[in-house]
Amino acid sequence: MTTAQKLFVGAILVLGIILRFHNYDVYPQRGATSDEYTYSFLGQSLLTKGVPISWSYFDAYKNREDLTIDKLYFPIVWPYFDHPPLNGLVVAMWAIARGETTFEQIQLSTIRLVPIALTTISSVLLFLLLERHYTYPVAVLGLLIYQTSTIMVVSSRVVMAENLLTPILLGALLYYDRVRKKVLLKNATVLGILSGLALWTKELGIVVGMSLVALLVYDKQKIRQISFEMGKGKRQGK
Repeated sequence: MTTAQKLFVGAILVLGIILRFHNYDVYPQRGATSDEYTYSFLGQSLLTKGVPISWSYFDAYKNREDLTIDKLYFPIVWPYFDHPPLNGLVVAMWAIARGETTFEQIQLSTIRLVPIALTTISSVLLFLLLERHYTYPVAVLGLLIYQTSTIMVVSSRVVMAENLLTPILLGALLYYDRVRKKVLLKNATVLGILSGLALWTKELGIVVGMSLVALLVYDKQKIRQISFEMGKGKRQGK
């Protein structure tokens, strides 16, 4: 890319960030989706109490108590197992760093900064992946749509597991694309770690590992040889 092309991409990224920050703590309105608090509560409780606690309407939980925060009701349950914890941990680490250490202290203006940062990373990865497989104009158009369309801007503000799962998926695809000519043991290890992180983000994250396996098969990679090298490395490590 030329300097002018890089500057144009940078301008689109900045525009997207500006749009995401515009009234980001107001829209969507508080309570429009209380899942934002689901992940925040889960991560915060794990980091501060060592027990997964969050809200859920499932009747199977034996431990339950009512909690109302600024007129918003939460049926708090524990130990909580509705969702994997990684997204909650990422959000909660930022909230705790800002001094929000209890459920009542969590603010949308704090936790929504995390998905905005994550979707900005996703934007960069999307552009790199598109440019690698298509052309610069196509990559720019895809980036522009992702950065400025209303549905993407609004959803990019919300604390949902998909906003962490997306950069993991795009990162895994981009990494595989760069090493696909010869997948070595260290490359397979990185891909395995990314697949594991995806699964710990959301149950649907299993598609990351499945997609990578499908690509390995499609490219006729020597999966058995990679598995053998991994097993050999473990034995040597012992």
